[in-house]
Amino acid sequence: MRAERQRAEVTGLDSWTTYCAERRPHWSERNHADHLTFTREGGADRMRAAGKKTVPGPLRRLLARPLAEIDAEAVQGWVEAESKTRPARAALGFRLLRAFVNWCAEHPEFRGIVRADACAGKRTREKLARPRARSDALQREQLAAWFAEVRRDPNPAASASLQCLLLLGCRREELAALRWADCDFEWRAARSADKVEAARTIPLPPYAAHLLQSL
Repeated sequence: MRAERQRAEVTGLDSWTTYCAERRPHWSERNHADHLTFTREGGADRMRAAGKKTVPGPLRRLLARPLAEIDAEAVQGWVEAESKTRPARAALGFRLLRAFVNWCAEHPEFRGIVRADACAGKRTREKLARPRARSDALQREQLAAWFAEVRRDPNPAASASLQCLLLLGCRREELAALRWADCDFEWRAARSADKVEAARTIPLPPYAAHLLQSL
């Protein structure tokens, strides 16, 4: 009876918290941020939009269930719902969820509770968006010509913006929202908020720092 009660009391979020804590030393900052973002509660003030609140993470509702109830049917329903509005995020969320389920299946505290086959359904995987290979990237041989042309732009802000987008690897919206207070020119780092609201620190190479300071 006690074992059954414990099974009912353990939610997906409970085990997710343990999972993130134990796996944290093995993850990058971005990977850890993704795991937190996908299960955030929502309702907090957005960093770059005054008066607006963050929305719950994509996995929040699913993992709020008891862990024992997160089965193949529940996961398939989640994939179908998320894929309609956020197909790319659904695909990433499914990969995070599958790794989490596999971890639970081997963990002594959760292996008797988790549905180890929750993410094994073929129909579920078929509903996920498949990543497409990019065909619009600059080739290494094109870089010299590209930089030469961009530096000729008479608008220094536009020229610096294009070069920093390439050098920093951030999104256009991230760079446009960057403020002086976000840039640490002494330690060569910049703090940015990406499109899923997770603040992150990105390296600031010397030439990129020079471009920003020249503005």
